[in-house]
Amino acid sequence: MNTITPSQKKIIIFTGAAVTAVTLLGLFVYLPAVREISLLKGEVSGIRDQIEQIEASVGQGHSIADGIEALKNKYRVLDAKFPVKEEEALGLLSEFARRCNVTIVTIKSQPKVEFLDAKDQKVEIEGKICRILPVSIDAKSNYNDLGKYIEMLGEFLPAYVTVEELNIRKESGGGPVLRVTMELNLYLLA
Repeated sequence: MNTITPSQKKIIIFTGAAVTAVTLLGLFVYLPAVREISLLKGEVSGIRDQIEQIEASVGQGHSIADGIEALKNKYRVLDAKFPVKEEEALGLLSEFARRCNVTIVTIKSQPKVEFLDAKDQKVEIEGKICRILPVSIDAKSNYNDLGKYIEMLGEFLPAYVTVEELNIRKESGGGPVLRVTMELNLYLLA
């Protein structure tokens, strides 16, 4: 009773072939097309944002050339925030500390690691890979000078910087001197 008739065999073979064809079509045609479309949508979105920025500038009585130049200047400033040389950024950490009367006890940098986005993909800007340089700083300072130093790092350091950890303790001896430990991340392009 469990015998399969020739017509049932044909139906099974046809169904199997159809399922295989749909699966292969999905894998080799549909999924790559979906990926390509999502990449193109991202590019279109970025271009629309740039156009809106230019139009916003033009709408304020400026010419399109002025809007494009303003956008280029904005990108130059952002590009300057991601230096290639870590020595430059590390040297400025000490220089800014001197300007703010912060005594650096030690600065230790760790090996650079690649910055990954939410999808664990490398972040690339104009063909350069964004890397994080973790830096530990031990310093002595008072509250005002420490505040000026941290503010100066954010405003004038030619690298995007984040303060990941900040520990402040009073130095033994009763004076206004604080012992400060900072964990920073400097973002560099290489």
